[in-house]
Amino acid sequence: MTPPDSWPASWQYEEAIQNPHYFFTDAVADLRAAEIAKDAKEVPAISSGGSAVVFKATVGSDDLAIRCFTRSARTVQERYTTFCEYLKSDGRTPPEYLVDFEYRDKGVMVEGVCYPLLRMKWSPGKPLRSWVAANRAHGRPPASPGQ
Repeated sequence: MTPPDSWPASWQYEEAIQNPHYFFTDAVADLRAAEIAKDAKEVPAISSGGSAVVFKATVGSDDLAIRCFTRSARTVQERYTTFCEYLKSDGRTPPEYLVDFEYRDKGVMVEGVCYPLLRMKWSPGKPLRSWVAANRAHGRPPASPGQ
């Protein structure tokens, strides 16, 4: 897939994901029945980073992180596809510190245009930024972020 000229803003994803049946494409059809986590205002809870937003979704008994890109990363498809293929090749067992993930080139639909997504197992814990801020004064390596 050629990256689009422009990418949805976080608010566009937030608005679109409120209707998972239309937001998720056939490539991730099981997510159409997802329950999207909401914040105190009863709108989808959203976390943002440098080039993506993340939503928490529950499908059956599985908690998932849905990562949607907000700006171009020219090599995003190549990187994730290659990494995923490498981890699954030759019977490799991915390291335990990596969560299971899947890149879908055409995973979500926003205003009639398909965009990629990264689907992964939800990993509970503190956001890295919060954990670092709380532990930077320690003169030794602190406990892991999930603790």
